[in-house]
Amino acid sequence: MGKQLSIADLKEEIRHYDEVFEVDFVGRNGENYVVKIRPYFKPEKVSAALKEVGEFLNKAEEEKLNVPESEHEDLIMFFIVKHFTNLKFSKSKKAKKAYEEFKIAINTPLFAEIIKAFPDESLESVYKRMYDIQEKTHAIQEKYVKHAEEVFAEMKIKNKDIFAPKSE
Repeated sequence: MGKQLSIADLKEEIRHYDEVFEVDFVGRNGENYVVKIRPYFKPEKVSAALKEVGEFLNKAEEEKLNVPESEHEDLIMFFIVKHFTNLKFSKSKKAKKAYEEFKIAINTPLFAEIIKAFPDESLESVYKRMYDIQEKTHAIQEKYVKHAEEVFAEMKIKNKDIFAPKSE
């Protein structure tokens, strides 16, 4: 028979989320850089990163900033790097500024090296969470659309005189 599970056991199970390691990079200018990386992603931090992606896209729309859909996957990586490294970013809340930083980052070979430093299972956890959210959202939307259609159909039956075509 197994041991009774406790919060202390769970605390031990999540200790790996606190791990940090340093990765050394050499820039084109020959300069040495050190980036601290959290290789394992807490689910709550994954949610925060994905929420920030959504907020960025909403702000971009408000600011009439064109962000091609083809860049969305790279944007997710950008926000992963933002949330799970010590790389310094602007504090600006403007989508335009974040987009400028994004464009600089994805065009830098060092950025690709930082992404390669993350374990595949950590990156997969982000996409799994994103797809789970999309699936649930889609299911909820379908449920409410179906419910709205049923309500509307019932309204037509109960209020035939309102919905019937008027003859002149």
